[in-house]
Amino acid sequence: MDDRGPQLYGDFLEKALAAGAIDVTCSSARLKKNRPGLTIGILCEPGKSDALSQLLLEQTAATGVRISEARRKVTEHEPAAVEAASADEIVSVIEANVDDMSPQIYGYFLERALAAGALDVTCSSAQMKKNRPGLTISILCEPGKSDALSQLLFEQTTTIGVRIYEARRKVLEREQVMVETPYGAVQVKVARREGKVVNAAPEFDDCQRLAIQKSVPLKQVIGAAESAYLQRSEKATVAMKPTFFPNNSHLLSQRPAARGFRLHHHRVRRAGAL
Repeated sequence: MDDRGPQLYGDFLEKALAAGAIDVTCSSARLKKNRPGLTIGILCEPGKSDALSQLLLEQTAATGVRISEARRKVTEHEPAAVEAASADEIVSVIEANVDDMSPQIYGYFLERALAAGALDVTCSSAQMKKNRPGLTISILCEPGKSDALSQLLFEQTTTIGVRIYEARRKVLEREQVMVETPYGAVQVKVARREGKVVNAAPEFDDCQRLAIQKSVPLKQVIGAAESAYLQRSEKATVAMKPTFFPNNSHLLSQRPAARGFRLHHHRVRRAGAL
């Protein structure tokens, strides 16, 4: 993830551990468009992966997670068979460690990998053999493209080996919503889970373009886009609320509108009267 403050990680860590996570780690990563970001890793029992994935999606700006099963310290046990849930998708993860490559090459490789069909490419710092600082390059892709992307990794970087494994991937439903700001139109990426909005973020490219055109701070355009989306959401919520009628007068809405009234006079005959 690359659009949340690091201060939120501490709060998420406490909630994840309270929810049953065995361990939670965080490492720096170089994401798409060379943005610095974080890679959050959660170690948990298999039965708690769905709940912790939901917590991760709700508490952070992540729009997708990767889930994989691994053996932990008990090498004689065979890994359990992984079956994808109905809402999950199976993806391949390709990883390689390098400690002798110019960082200039990574940016070029990232563009080539995305053009070749990679779903995501990240880079994180790693401490390697002989205490050398290095990089861990990770590629997320469809299983059918893992061989081609592994070949690209061999050709374009200095790695001499790669790791490939399959993982379950949960992805939120996403849509693009256009909002109007004082600086121009901005698309907002809205992510939902089971119909509920979990995350909403203005498109960075739109905000950057308008900031340059209007000569205003980028954060000002982002703030305006966020405010415009919130106002739009509030209006939509109010429009969907049912009209409240006090007491039982709501029953009147089920009857035809009255155009007048009739006054009835009843004569009452009492017992004994003639």
